Amino acid sequence: MRFNIRPLFHFRAIFTAVLTFACVYSPIGVAKAQAQTTYYVSPNGSDYNNGSANSPWQTPQHSSSVAQPGDTVVFMDGTYNLSAGGGTGDWFIRTGGTADHNVTYVAQHKWGAKLVGHGSGDGTTVIGMAGGYTIVKDFDITGPNANGFNLSTNGTAASYNQAVGNYIHDMVTPCDANSGAGITTGSGGNNYAGVGHESAIGNLIVNLVAAGGCPGGHQASGIAMMLPNGVVANNIVINCGDAIEAWHAATNTVFYGNVVLNSGRGLSMGAGDAPGNITNNNSLVENNIIVNGSAPAIIETGGTGTNNVYKNNLVYGGNTSIQLSNGLKATGTIVANPMFANNTGTASGDYHLQSNSPARGAGLAWAGVATDFDGNARPQSGTTDIGAYVSSTSNTTPTATITASPSSLSYGGGSSTISWNTTNATSAKLNGSAVGPNSSMSVTPMATTTYTLEATSASGETTTKATTVTVSASGPVSAGITASPTSVVSGNPTTLTWSSQNAATGSLNGSAVPVNGSQVVRPTTTTTYRFTATDSSGKADWGQVTVNVTAASSGPVAAGAIANPSSISQGQSSVITWTTRNATSASLNGSAVPLNGSLTVKPTSTTTYRLTATGANGTTDWGSTTVTVK
Repeated sequence: MRFNIRPLFHFRAIFTAVLTFACVYSPIGVAKAQAQTTYYVSPNGSDYNNGSANSPWQTPQHSSSVAQPGDTVVFMDGTYNLSAGGGTGDWFIRTGGTADHNVTYVAQHKWGAKLVGHGSGDGTTVIGMAGGYTIVKDFDITGPNANGFNLSTNGTAASYNQAVGNYIHDMVTPCDANSGAGITTGSGGNNYAGVGHESAIGNLIVNLVAAGGCPGGHQASGIAMMLPNGVVANNIVINCGDAIEAWHAATNTVFYGNVVLNSGRGLSMGAGDAPGNITNNNSLVENNIIVNGSAPAIIETGGTGTNNVYKNNLVYGGNTSIQLSNGLKATGTIVANPMFANNTGTASGDYHLQSNSPARGAGLAWAGVATDFDGNARPQSGTTDIGAYVSSTSNTTPTATITASPSSLSYGGGSSTISWNTTNATSAKLNGSAVGPNSSMSVTPMATTTYTLEATSASGETTTKATTVTVSASGPVSAGITASPTSVVSGNPTTLTWSSQNAATGSLNGSAVPVNGSQVVRPTTTTTYRFTATDSSGKADWGQVTVNVTAASSGPVAAGAIANPSSISQGQSSVITWTTRNATSASLNGSAVPLNGSLTVKPTSTTTYRLTATGANGTTDWGSTTVTVK
């Protein structure tokens, strides 16, 4: 990715001080934040509240207008839909902290607070920053914007900002001269002067691609460092056009302990374009894993110096080439399968290292990164693992405990909380379903049930523990029913869905049905559907729903369909949109569909889609559209 953005201000002399590794970088972990006041934000709050846990604010924008150096703002779980804010950010953080007192914005539970941007087009970003010494941590971030974070949106104060532990995903960036990135720094002009020291630590960045694949154009980046003294460590980047890159005014940059999967270029170190005359020098690329890239795994581009260091990286699958300038050579490179615990190539994978991984113990510690992706301490000297995780060397056998509270219920359907904790476990399952290694959940068993926890370590060792919730009786019978939709044209379908608790038998308008189920009906007049549930002792409960029926429209039947786009390349998709008039039913290529609607298709060969509309008297009309596959 290359950002060739028009300057927002006149250029100033850029900060180009060149320092050695030892004095440029300070240890990076969960950065310091000497909290003075803790505020809270909730999707259900109000900006007229006082910001306490019991009276939270509602919007991120309001919280950043109040927060002062040293403050922490905690975002409660839920979705925060942001209004489009243009190039500065849908959430624009204008001010920041100080060298001794960061401002911290953090999700109460990791990835539980979801920020959804609504900007679109070149330069837009979900979160933009103009102040410095600000930490944004543990959010789920997505939207149609070009960028997830811009740690230095504009101005000369935006230094020492950090994106830590965030999940940034599923963004389609523009196919133009700039594209976009999950995390970026700087956006042209004066913004490259006197700012730097930004960090991206322990983020998961998944599925950032340029619109239409952008063949021959600028690809989306997972992380794009555009300023001096940037640190990119412990990140996992999956399916991005260019995974991690340095460009524009970048120098003295560190890429350490990252995992890159299924992307274009893996790690790209360089400088170029505005502000110009920058040489990326004294940079370090160490302990990274790059797997299944379609372009060089590690590459230098643009202006680079002779003091850059590339050592102890692992490359495997796809394009494993390393292309450096100025006669530089990478040292300690491993070309082998990293042996991840579960390499799905997606966000659901487990990228810890198995005990027999060639990356175990094959890297060198660097004192600039204090923790790994999980927050576990990293060695500050000697050998360590390559990649985003540090494996336990003293104890790989997991332990587990699990409890139920209460452990006995008087009737089925009552609630109990299952809580569990593990040590040395990288994954866990509860009754066969994946769960976090340390968590809890509410259950409502209908009968006595045993809950079995299986904890697994990075080396594959397992430990199993169980707890039982005893249910004494079944409890009262209950019943309910819904219809979707609740209003139809005569003869058109609606789906009835019913459920019950503690029932032995069920009936729908007098006919026997399962105690839980669904059924498609086509009423011709307004009809009330009554579901009755009866328990083994003869006690009953019921629920009912009414479906309103309207008469079919008069006049001739008409149908039409259109594809957008009508011509695609192999693997791309098109949207089929159709409309009807005076119809009571419709089908698309023989399958029933709503009277008006749309459908995303991905044909592998040129395909014609035919819409047939049928009126109340049986007359029909049809329309068709063709998607050409090149």
